[in-house]
Amino acid sequence: MSKSILFDPIAHTYSTNFWTTVGGSPSITSNKLRINTAEIASKWTFSGTGSFKVKATVPVAPTTSQDKTFGFKSPATGEGFYFNITGSVFKAFMVDADGTSSNVTITWDGDWTATATVFELVLKRDSAIVLVDGSELGEFTTNTIKGPMSLYIDNGNADNLDFDYVMVQGADDATNIVAA
Repeated sequence: MSKSILFDPIAHTYSTNFWTTVGGSPSITSNKLRINTAEIASKWTFSGTGSFKVKATVPVAPTTSQDKTFGFKSPATGEGFYFNITGSVFKAFMVDADGTSSNVTITWDGDWTATATVFELVLKRDSAIVLVDGSELGEFTTNTIKGPMSLYIDNGNADNLDFDYVMVQGADDATNIVAA
């Protein structure tokens, strides 16, 4: 049976029962999860297939010195499937437990800048797709991810990376490590 979870900042406060603060001071501001020079990982872990979907406002287009990551990731092993902005480059990465990495470069659309935009990563049995606002922008022809991985958000910049929601749908497995 597939598992789904939703973090809704309007209904939930920033809770250390759900999130681990790796660094900085994340907050709920204006009914949004705000990450400003902060890094967080969920205490829920996910493995198998499933979809990671967020509605996020990226405050500036990718430019020099930008440093942002969001998606599925294990901070300890580095394994993950996530969006990453480093400098002026926007990519989706798939990194397996052995550190083998593949990526898809995504051309930034100016309409996504400072506008709430839906970013989605979908892990299938043998492949994975990358979507922004419902449009498929990249595909991985193999899925090497085994998990478990947390929801992971890191903003290395002093600007407001805001999330209207953070959602996982259809995961093969979801475990709350606090309750486990």
